[in-house]
Amino acid sequence: MTIEVSNAWKYFDDPDPAFTGTVGELVAAGDLVEVTYKRTNTDEKVQVYNDVLTAEYTANTNYQVTVRRVTSKSKRQVFRELL
Repeated sequence: MTIEVSNAWKYFDDPDPAFTGTVGELVAAGDLVEVTYKRTNTDEKVQVYNDVLTAEYTANTNYQVTVRRVTSKSKRQVFRELL
């Protein structure tokens, strides 16, 4: 069973967005209790961070779980003066 974490991005200096993902097919809903998505680093520079978003869950011995970690991007916020 695979948990796939969705790609995410944010503007520099903004708070982290709500990270999301998809849980593969379970025999019964709630078999992994609660799945939460988070980032594994604290860097804030504007750049692409590979493999920093992950999922945490309560293990269930009936499943062999793989978490597909993905990329997070931090974007520079651009302001234009309107004339």
